Amino acid sequence: MLKITDSQYELWSYIPLEYIRALHSGKSVPLLLRCLCQQNHQKDEIVVKLSGQVMSDDAKCRELLAAFIANELGIHVAEPVLVYLGQDSLLIFQENNLKQRARQAQGKNFGNKWAGDGYNEFVSGFSLHPDLVLKALHIFIFDVLIVNADRRFEKQNLKTYQNDIVIFDHEAGFGFLFDILPNPTPWLFTDHDKQWMCNHLFYQELKRNYAIFDLDTNIDNFISVLVNINPAFWTKAKSLVPAEWQQGHEQISKIEQHFALVNSNHSQYSQALKQLFS
Repeated sequence: MLKITDSQYELWSYIPLEYIRALHSGKSVPLLLRCLCQQNHQKDEIVVKLSGQVMSDDAKCRELLAAFIANELGIHVAEPVLVYLGQDSLLIFQENNLKQRARQAQGKNFGNKWAGDGYNEFVSGFSLHPDLVLKALHIFIFDVLIVNADRRFEKQNLKTYQNDIVIFDHEAGFGFLFDILPNPTPWLFTDHDKQWMCNHLFYQELKRNYAIFDLDTNIDNFISVLVNINPAFWTKAKSLVPAEWQQGHEQISKIEQHFALVNSNHSQYSQALKQLFS
């Protein structure tokens, strides 16, 4: 997947052709559909989160932005796509409840390319393979950046295969948007922040491997890449997020301001991350 700042990047749009199955995970109960890309006419298996109470326009906006940011930072994220459901799309659903959900979700829906059946979650008591330690560190920092307290063992929102980890499901990210009194200094962590960070899926394994892999240096290296989340990135992101998903809220501006604050205080942010593991 190209970064959105690449001049060749294009956000693919799909139309559904065939219902495969429901994926019984997450509040939105995503569906696996075989879809046709409207740009390159390729058929792909797409995980679709139908619009509705859980997947509101602002939730779809957050999903798309999180995927753009993760990819820009070099993290393997399930490639986001748009899935358009029209009246004809209802014909692929046989069950009445699915047909009803699809009817209410007509228009643009958030989706992502299916990673494949070979990918699985981490099992209880897992130890990170050496090839996965830095990938896990980057995912941990990404979740801290977007204040995503959702990635725990019981709700991993990722899959792994061999030396790869692919992440997805970030509508609950950007937790600072929901705070009555947001942290005015996001480069310094509150006690509440530290509590959920220490419950993160990878925290204990990263702490165990911290000295072995010189994660101090690797934290600095990863934070240095944050310069890529710059005004040019946000201009492109705003042009890609459907206009109707941006109406009625100021999410993108608030998220942009959050990252600008972190970037302006990146040295202190790196230090705060290191102190989590001390």
